[in-house]
Amino acid sequence: APKAIPTANFPAGGTIWNTTSAIGGSPMLVYDNAIRITDSEELISVNNTTDRPRSAIGHTSNGIIVLLAVEGDNSPTYPGINLNNLANMLKDLGCTYAINLDGGGSTSMVVGGTRTVRPGDGGNERGVISAVIIKRK
Repeated sequence: APKAIPTANFPAGGTIWNTTSAIGGSPMLVYDNAIRITDSEELISVNNTTDRPRSAIGHTSNGIIVLLAVEGDNSPTYPGINLNNLANMLKDLGCTYAINLDGGGSTSMVVGGTRTVRPGDGGNERGVISAVIIKRK
């Protein structure tokens, strides 16, 4: 059964998070330097055992942000990755915390104006409603 919606009074002892930015994703992959895939705790249904295109973001203990996109569904040679292997890859890259982002045909990465990951939806890009954008100040 779904849990109650968090409020200022729930969970007990909860505090309001004063932030200027946030990102949504699910499930957690790495938490406090340990592999911890939290789909069952988050009461979500996610295909975590099948190799698929995946997107994730994490950070290392010294503050380096890691953006990772794994292509898949392009050919038998590039099937993608499952969430356990994705979590291990992020941990191997030094992430102490990491979260899964939208994947499948939404997985894309552009660096310096060049697409670095081929789309999984038959090679065609598709519109998405959110993006992580990193730019110089």
